[in-house]
Amino acid sequence: MMNCFRGAGLALLSTLFFISASAQDTLDHALLWRIDAPGAPAPSYLFGTIHLIDAEDFLISDSLMAAVNRSERLVFEIDPAEMTDMGAQMQLMMGAFMQGDTTLRDLLTEEEYTEVKDRFAELGLPMMFLDRIKPMFLSMLTGMDMGDLQGMMGGGSDEATEGGIKSYEMELAAIAEQTEKEVDGLESSAYQMSLFDSIPLRAQANMLMASLEETPEGAEDPLKALTKVYMSGDIDGMYEMSIGEEGGLASFEKLLLVNRNKNWIEPIKTQVIQSPTVFAVGAGHLGGPEGVVRLLRAEGLTLTPLSKR
Repeated sequence: MMNCFRGAGLALLSTLFFISASAQDTLDHALLWRIDAPGAPAPSYLFGTIHLIDAEDFLISDSLMAAVNRSERLVFEIDPAEMTDMGAQMQLMMGAFMQGDTTLRDLLTEEEYTEVKDRFAELGLPMMFLDRIKPMFLSMLTGMDMGDLQGMMGGGSDEATEGGIKSYEMELAAIAEQTEKEVDGLESSAYQMSLFDSIPLRAQANMLMASLEETPEGAEDPLKALTKVYMSGDIDGMYEMSIGEEGGLASFEKLLLVNRNKNWIEPIKTQVIQSPTVFAVGAGHLGGPEGVVRLLRAEGLTLTPLSKR
């Protein structure tokens, strides 16, 4: 998932059915894990992020900071340098637009289009700028408010952004720069963009409309619920929430989650032998029957839970 979007990471990856791990294989509630591998010079670490989180809930724990200090390298889903490279940014921006003459009006009913238009008007975003953007990217913005958008883009007054959002990737990348750590990525932004392009536009439009559905009266806001599970360190719970909504990204779980997890295993195995490293990826990738923790254990590496945050 692209780190600049809600994920979420980004955390929205899903499947039609959740296959529970056995009771004997339930993972500890921990976002930070130590990785020990035969022949490694020192332990490495795996940390589950949530790509965007309310500033008041953001925390770089002492345990995570100690892991960073003990390591020589930080590795993210995407190298943060790609997100600041103007050429890469322009390529990503162009990739966010639908090809040809297709617009959002072609994918929605008039009533649906009006609903989307009204929502983005509340955010101060006129549809004339959004009509040709792929629906999946728009759906990642619907849960935000004006303060969130200003905070993400670095604009607005201190009062407007004080209660805004933070990114674990951006904060950890800044720490890496300050401490002169090497930084790398497990995949490229172009590859992530190609995954989004594998999802039909009409399916993306359905996801966009689902993201606009109001939370039933008395029910907890989905983003707050996700944050609560994240803060508890329940990575199997994060996975289950991510895959639990039929009709969203459910049908694309293998493409967007499982295949990526499997692609990361060999690079992780290689890098932990080279030097102590902190791997920081979306927490939804850690848990689940084919999550990174269980896949690495299956390859003979020892993963030990360290802390919930």
